[in-house]
Amino acid sequence: MKKKISELMKELAELKEENKKLRAQASIETKSASIIAHDLRHPFIALLGLSSLLESDYEKLPVETHKKFISEIYKQAGETLMLLENLLDWSKLRLEKRAGSPTSISLKEVNNKVVGFLQRRADEKRITLIDAVPDEIIVLADSIGLQTIIRNLISNAIKFTDCQGKITISAAVSDNTVRISVTDTGIGIKPENLEKLFNPEFYTTKGTNNEKGTGLGLRLCKGLVEEQGGKIFVESVPGEGTTFTFTTKSAK
Repeated sequence: MKKKISELMKELAELKEENKKLRAQASIETKSASIIAHDLRHPFIALLGLSSLLESDYEKLPVETHKKFISEIYKQAGETLMLLENLLDWSKLRLEKRAGSPTSISLKEVNNKVVGFLQRRADEKRITLIDAVPDEIIVLADSIGLQTIIRNLISNAIKFTDCQGKITISAAVSDNTVRISVTDTGIGIKPENLEKLFNPEFYTTKGTNNEKGTGLGLRLCKGLVEEQGGKIFVESVPGEGTTFTFTTKSAK
């Protein structure tokens, strides 16, 4: 009888602990939704304001102002699209709890697509994107997930790299594992902040051009990397730069 009571007490304690974790997670998700909604609202207000000025005062505004407004609209639309894509990918990951079907993919081709998508953002800050990924590397991964990871890591590097800096995307194969790294010459991360990057709660700071973010991207990267059986690491020296490295399976 005593043994049965002891077992019931143990189960009750475990249920209480699980309930506590679920409450904490619900609180985090609610806070996360609030942060994302706020960060989506800001660019839409900017888009509406700029487009309204162009519509109402188009004939009065000089050509240079037109160009400036259109460039800002393009920038805001691009950043908003990326946030929405991250949000959709994150929701899919949370709901399905599984990665997509892995296939044999050329890492070079995936990287070329991502670099092409982000080249304009890098050009705006006169940042050089260096593609040091060997042509022959073939990975076994979910194509969309892999693109999402690399896109977020390069985007993050652009955000925290000063004008005329450099970002290098490299990769190496060891046994059956591919290590993919994104290295920047940016402002770096303080040691006390490194452990906050992948926390359940969003951690974010402004970029070198006062760019905003939600911290969703790195959480998404971690989730996607782990869903595909890999790991993600970060090394940084304040004032010198940061390297994010993640692993995935080799198809050879």
